[in-house]
Amino acid sequence: MTKRLPMGRPPGTSNVTPAEVKRIRSLFRSGAKILDIVEAVERSESVVMRVTRGMKRKKPTPNRGDNSKRNDRILRLVEKGLTREQVGDKVGLTARQISNVVENHPHIVWLLRVRKSKPVTVAQRFRMLLSTAERITAR
Repeated sequence: MTKRLPMGRPPGTSNVTPAEVKRIRSLFRSGAKILDIVEAVERSESVVMRVTRGMKRKKPTPNRGDNSKRNDRILRLVEKGLTREQVGDKVGLTARQISNVVENHPHIVWLLRVRKSKPVTVAQRFRMLLSTAERITAR
């Protein structure tokens, strides 16, 4: 039996090579969890925490939510001229829930706030009551 030579660092040391530091930091910046980094670089959690101390993570992209496709579909149905009750029957929501989706839809909020469209224009385009469009702008 041949004697095996030790590879890498001696056991029990916490010296981190520059290559390991670079890899840990790149994984951290990319948004990986600490425990995932620990498994990837085979170092202790305290070593990884020490190397990443004071670093900023990449902000995750904001998700539009689970209901974004449904909300877009609701807005398209409202634009076609269907009533709240008709849209609610197709989608499986109440008329009040349909009103909330339309009033809080990002596209309508964008039109009213960013583009500074008049409530009359938005009310005509999305076939909603003028009072509803004015209430959205008042927020």
